Amino acid sequence: IQKLPSIWVSQTTKHEFRVTIEKDLFRAEWINIPPAPAKQGAYIRSECRRVGTRWVGTSRSHLPCDTMEGTRRVQNWCNLVTRIEIDSMTADRITGRAEALRRFDCEHCRILEKVWAKFEWVPREETRTPQTVPRGKGSGQR
Repeated sequence: IQKLPSIWVSQTTKHEFRVTIEKDLFRAEWINIPPAPAKQGAYIRSECRRVGTRWVGTSRSHLPCDTMEGTRRVQNWCNLVTRIEIDSMTADRITGRAEALRRFDCEHCRILEKVWAKFEWVPREETRTPQTVPRGKGSGQR
């Protein structure tokens, strides 16, 4: 595999992921976590191994969800493991599918129903319009 950009943006969620590849191991970690959940340890980390022409693995996440205790809304934190598959990886696009939650029991952190959802990631720089792409070193724009 050619040298890939290190930061990728999901076109679905706008989450930014730091991607590393070492031999047959692909790793991605969510890096633009909002400050409040980040302070409480939120994460999404994916790891895939090459299987033929695809990459197959799991995403592990620690994320908040809202549930009710009587009439009071409370936040619960859940650790989840879902599947992820990458079909294509080029210097300007990563595509695949991942399990998404259709029905979820937040109180007990139980996945009730999952569906496969397609995703597309592009390098962070490619998400800017040509007019805003800086020519030269660090503009500080995000």
